[in-house]
Amino acid sequence: MGSSASSLADEGQRRRFKLRRPGRSSRSQTSSMQRRLSEDVPETSPEFVSFSDFDEDLRTYHSDTNSPYVLPDDVMEGNRLNMQHHLARMVYNGNNYQFVPKEALERGMKILDVGCGTAIWLSEMYRDFPRGEYHGVDITTTAWSDVFLRLGAQITLIRANVLERLPYPDNTFDYVHQQALIAGIPSNLWPQVIAELVRVLKPGGYLDLCEADPLPLMAPTPRAERFHEMIETMFKARNLDFRKAYELRAMVGQNPDLTSIRALRRTVPIGWDSKIGDVLRHDFRIAYGSSLRSFVTTATGLSPEEWERLVEGVLDDYAAGQSFINAFRVGARKIVPDPE
Repeated sequence: MGSSASSLADEGQRRRFKLRRPGRSSRSQTSSMQRRLSEDVPETSPEFVSFSDFDEDLRTYHSDTNSPYVLPDDVMEGNRLNMQHHLARMVYNGNNYQFVPKEALERGMKILDVGCGTAIWLSEMYRDFPRGEYHGVDITTTAWSDVFLRLGAQITLIRANVLERLPYPDNTFDYVHQQALIAGIPSNLWPQVIAELVRVLKPGGYLDLCEADPLPLMAPTPRAERFHEMIETMFKARNLDFRKAYELRAMVGQNPDLTSIRALRRTVPIGWDSKIGDVLRHDFRIAYGSSLRSFVTTATGLSPEEWERLVEGVLDDYAAGQSFINAFRVGARKIVPDPE
């Protein structure tokens, strides 16, 4: 990571990153995968890569002891997160936002993205609505070096953990967005996290939560059933429960400061039916086959080769059995108190 990001990580202080469109020389240094994933929506299915392209000895991980998140913190994971972002846009008809009036975004809103990762969502929102003021928080800053390779913008990025306390006063933002943190929030802390998001939201402001269950509800084969049991057991040992995605609407509804709750549900095929299915299979292949490989092999005693064969076989089972995952998006507004 760059020196500015390192300083930010060490001091935990605010830093405004001025993002710029790269010149020809910086673009030439970007990998083909980075160039492909920085497009708005891929026009073709992603090229499949070999597991050998991901050297486990080179993977790095975050150092936040208060977070149960186990996925890597490196450029390769940033590439996968960018692909996951594009996949989410495809699932929701090419839109980065839901529930918020376009007219309000065009006038300019103060927006926070929690768990912003590579800040790609913020960058694209700035591109589409340049009058807004954009802020992002995450437990690591490594991926932010890649932000300079994308669309120019001015975004304030801060190292912070939503499981603790966000570094903002009450009633700060017009729109708070959080996506794909199902593997980073302990199952018993979801109400606390939602309350913290609501705390920094202005009265009348918009909350937008987007999560997916990363395993099909039904395993199509005994091999896939074994795979599901292994993944669920390992994550439950860290107090993580993928099935909390199904409770997202109910958990938002339990917060007394939220109203006008709306919910969307989408089914996403894994390796069949469409380009979306191909992209999700590729995402699963990297996430389970490489990003989680060290975690899984340490916990189960499987060799890397055995794990890779299992992942490949399960992905084939998903495609043959027309398996899918469920994605959920829930929006709400913070109640405006009655005037005294």
